[in-house]
Amino acid sequence: KRGGRYKLGVAIRVRGKRDITLDGNGSRLDLSGAPSKSWGSSGIQVREGSRGTTIREFVIVGSNDKAGTADAYGGGSTHGIVVFSADDTLIEDVEFRRTGGDCVYITHDNGNGPWPDGVTVRDSVCRLTGRHGIGLIAGSNVRIVNNTFDEIGFDVVDIEPNDASGGARDFVMRGNDVGSYGHTDVYDGWLLAACGVREASVVDGLTITGNTVEGNTSSWKDRVKALHIKVCGQEGRIRRNVTVTDNVGLKAVEGPAMRFTDVKGVTVTGNTQPLSSGGLASFSGSSDVTYDG
Repeated sequence: KRGGRYKLGVAIRVRGKRDITLDGNGSRLDLSGAPSKSWGSSGIQVREGSRGTTIREFVIVGSNDKAGTADAYGGGSTHGIVVFSADDTLIEDVEFRRTGGDCVYITHDNGNGPWPDGVTVRDSVCRLTGRHGIGLIAGSNVRIVNNTFDEIGFDVVDIEPNDASGGARDFVMRGNDVGSYGHTDVYDGWLLAACGVREASVVDGLTITGNTVEGNTSSWKDRVKALHIKVCGQEGRIRRNVTVTDNVGLKAVEGPAMRFTDVKGVTVTGNTQPLSSGGLASFSGSSDVTYDG
């Protein structure tokens, strides 16, 4: 019912279904599992063999009472929504708060299934996470559009293949409003990071465009954050075709805010980022670079 409030001890699972819509009608799901528990205590899972799933108008609230602080991360894997090897998944008008892990986690179950294809997260609010806003282990045609992110533990978007079977193809982050991120003192935080383990993996086709980032006055090691992007090739990891255009950072930061290592095909143009020192971006071992500084 509208305005209802429900306690979840385990995740709602959609597996092997076609064209299912979960419409929360504005109701709230309270995740009763501790922030450090497994994926099973996440809010909603869209699993193998599902296609055409829509999730809308829920408020999903975790139990991470340390979110927004330096202690936000406690090894949490309780996510708001998890997409495992499912296709054409739409998440819209969902509010996430105080998750132990990420608001949305997208994966192929660490190599045990095909990549999810066609995941869209739009017009939603992601606040107070223990880990990331969006965690992407493996997926193609992922769209993160017109959302609000604030008080994120680590990265707003983390593209992090766990092994050679993971990666990303045709990823778009567009028109999002970002407040603060990188609150935890465990790891550095980024607006978007595309690195992962030191194994062969492919990240091909990243577009980050039209986002506005308020940023932090201080975060990990007291670094001011705004348009901080890191894409890492090297050691067998393939990183190519990265476009960063028309984004706005509002806090003055030390340069370089963007760092590209061994990336083939990088375009960085039309971005606005005040700098207290240095330049906007650095390119190490990268080729086919277009940069307007």
